[in-house]
Amino acid sequence: MPNYYGNDPNLGEIQAGDEKYVLLDSPKDAASSGSTYKVGTGPQPTLPAGKYLPHEVAPAAQSKKPVPTKLTAPTMESAKITAKPDEFLTATDKLLTGTKAATASKADTTGLDVEKPAQFDVEQGEATRVAGEQRVAEAKQKDEPTFQIGDLDQTVSERAIAEAQTEELDQRALVKFQLEQLYSGFENGQIPAWASGAARKASNIMSSRGLGASSMAAAAIAQSIQESATPIAQADAQSFATIQLQNLNNKQQATLANAATFAAMDRANLDARTTAAVTNAQSFLAIDTANLTSRQQTEIFNAEAHNQALLSDQSAENAMEQLNTENQVEIDRFFSQLGVQINEANSTRMSALRQFNAEQDTTTSVFNAESYNKALLSDQAAANAMEQMNTKNQIEVDRFFAQLGVQVDEANRSRLSALRQFNAEQDTTVSIFNTKTSDQRERFNAEMQAQIEAANTNWKRQITTINNANQQQVNQFAAQSTLAIDMTEYQQLWQKHRDDAARVFTSSENQLDRDTNIVIAQITGREASKMRKSAGTNALIAAGGAILGGMFGAQ
Repeated sequence: MPNYYGNDPNLGEIQAGDEKYVLLDSPKDAASSGSTYKVGTGPQPTLPAGKYLPHEVAPAAQSKKPVPTKLTAPTMESAKITAKPDEFLTATDKLLTGTKAATASKADTTGLDVEKPAQFDVEQGEATRVAGEQRVAEAKQKDEPTFQIGDLDQTVSERAIAEAQTEELDQRALVKFQLEQLYSGFENGQIPAWASGAARKASNIMSSRGLGASSMAAAAIAQSIQESATPIAQADAQSFATIQLQNLNNKQQATLANAATFAAMDRANLDARTTAAVTNAQSFLAIDTANLTSRQQTEIFNAEAHNQALLSDQSAENAMEQLNTENQVEIDRFFSQLGVQINEANSTRMSALRQFNAEQDTTTSVFNAESYNKALLSDQAAANAMEQMNTKNQIEVDRFFAQLGVQVDEANRSRLSALRQFNAEQDTTVSIFNTKTSDQRERFNAEMQAQIEAANTNWKRQITTINNANQQQVNQFAAQSTLAIDMTEYQQLWQKHRDDAARVFTSSENQLDRDTNIVIAQITGREASKMRKSAGTNALIAAGGAILGGMFGAQ
């Protein structure tokens, strides 16, 4: 049957020429296939060939570590950026070569003459009367405010009334209860820690007197246990009583604090409701006052506007009436003068006729001649008067239309002058606009050229900056690589020193552990012998404790 390394077929069959290492549990162990492994395999693949005890495995594995070789720092070349011609901006197709000049649109000055109007008769207008329709403003009033503060009642909430806290005395605060708890430790025949000292002392005393197995010894042990238990029970009961009293005091204080908190909250809520009610009442009163003022001002404004309209209508009517009256007076004056002239002519003719009739009888020839001459004179006078009246009327009409013609001519000249001035201003505005446009185009071209040159300069500067930064990074990388190699060699050297020190320390500690284990085994044997000797005494003490437990349990 073949032998396998470590009795594991997966590790291979043991061959005579292989390098092997053997793991022994103690110096007395012999090498076997189960503890033999090929170098580079098994649980310790880093061990060289040989036999090793457990404390020799770690130092041997550390000693087989290869010596690190010095690393070579990598090199790095910086990549430089070269500017290309197509990366720079040019002014081609980016400057304004010319802008369209604006032309002035002139207004036509033909066809502006206004013909003189034909004479017309004055027509009288009638004004619309609105008298008696004046409006009287009424004062706006409000009987009571929209919002009034009501009664704010507040009662003390139930949680704001403190109640006294009471409790029944806890059973744990009684000495009897604590004694029962202490004696319950004797039920399994074991002596509790609190009674072992007193029981041992009483047992030693009775043993020294030769009464170790007597009933007096048992009674003495029971009495000592009882004397030890009583102060402990009293202290425990007092502790529980103090805790219960403190808890009751804390509950009462918490109840009072909660009641005071809820009372303060009730007071704060009442203050908040009162403040809110006052604020709301003031706000609604201000709104009512503002609304009442607005309605009053609106009423006054409407009344004033209505009355102003009535006054304007009355003024228009009076002006129209005055104009009609003046026109009527002028016409009446004209016809009155014309009537006087006609009456004078008629009176003159009637006087001439009477004079002619009176002198008719004197001489017929003279009468006829004089009558004919006077008739001629009377007709001439009437014709002269009528001619004078017509001439005067024509002069007035000609004067009116002459003045109207002058006004029309002045208006025509004014419009023509305004149009000419407008056309001149248009020419000036267009000329200024064209000049500004040309100046703006030249400024834009100059600024664009400057921006292009600045962009090209900035790009060259960025390329130089990038190349310098790349070179700096290359230098930094080389320095960091060299420093890292030096630090690695330094750390490897210190690691070798630490490994050597750890191997020495581990070997010495293992030897000390073996010596310590031997001493502990010797001490343990001696203590076991002592424990067997004291087993009888402990059994006696346990019996006494059981008796006391039965006595107090029966009570």
